[in-house]
Amino acid sequence: MENLISLSEGKWMKKDRIYPTEEQKTILNSNKSEDTAQKKVISDLIRTENTANKVDVDKAIETYNSKKPVLEKPEDVYKFIAASFSIEGDVVSGFINYSLNGVINKINF
Repeated sequence: MENLISLSEGKWMKKDRIYPTEEQKTILNSNKSEDTAQKKVISDLIRTENTANKVDVDKAIETYNSKKPVLEKPEDVYKFIAASFSIEGDVVSGFINYSLNGVINKINF
């Protein structure tokens, strides 16, 4: 199962992100030339571990587009707030927080 969140409409990331350890932070903040290779390894590892699978992102995008509200009037104003999806195989569940004409709403599915 993959858990994805979106805090900006159309951008998805893993919910359970990894962060550098204190030791890794020290290396990442180092200005020593001998730490350059390790900095790249640490940065690449964190980026790879935190990047959501394209197949899951595509499922999240498809689900979001099918679940978000349809604007009925031209003057309706939709604003995305956040979304969180759990993806297990072809089953997607979660919620979308948004405001419509200034009223905050939530869609659960």
